[in-house]
Amino acid sequence: MAKGFTLIELLIVIAIILILIAIALPNFLEAQIRAKVANSNAELRTIETAMASYFTDRGRHMADGFEMFNLGLDPTGGYPTGGEGSNIIYSQLTTPVAYVTDIPVDEFQVATIAVDSAGNGLGDRDKALVHYRCYAEGWKCAAADGRLVQGNCTGSLLFDPEERFLGDWIFLSPGPNGEHNYGEWAMARDVILAGSPRTYSPTNGTKSHGDIVKWGT
Repeated sequence: MAKGFTLIELLIVIAIILILIAIALPNFLEAQIRAKVANSNAELRTIETAMASYFTDRGRHMADGFEMFNLGLDPTGGYPTGGEGSNIIYSQLTTPVAYVTDIPVDEFQVATIAVDSAGNGLGDRDKALVHYRCYAEGWKCAAADGRLVQGNCTGSLLFDPEERFLGDWIFLSPGPNGEHNYGEWAMARDVILAGSPRTYSPTNGTKSHGDIVKWGT
């Protein structure tokens, strides 16, 4: 007659399984985050290539949501619909010329909230905007309290956006911590020159402070 497990033996087996899960699960989650970060960086490089091709063909970078709104191309509003991950913006890279085959979806979107460097919340993000946030000349002009129309930034400018910001465009993801810790202001020259762009770095921990960004000229 076969002998069954005793209650104590079953409890020991269950305890061993739980210990193994406790050891393996964090490593699995870390591997997932690393894979998502690698995918985000690869997609941002693809977008960078598409932006270069777009510029070669048209002699200008694609418009961001703020510029599209000023040109009447996005009647829903320049922000947040046009300013944060809207497919209206990315349609410029797919139609009529397909500079990208698919509009990439940011795996770390949608950020739960935007948080500044002091840890202050700046409001909930729009859950419908799942693509990488995109900012270019239109946002740079709007940040200086201006209005960009046909490439000209006009209005009562608080500062010269070309002197204040580095680069002509930026795409960004909230990164593993799910918060926009610096966002589009990662383009600011004073922040970059100070050596503190507040971009994501896995050396600070897989799920650490900072956004994943790609900017260019």
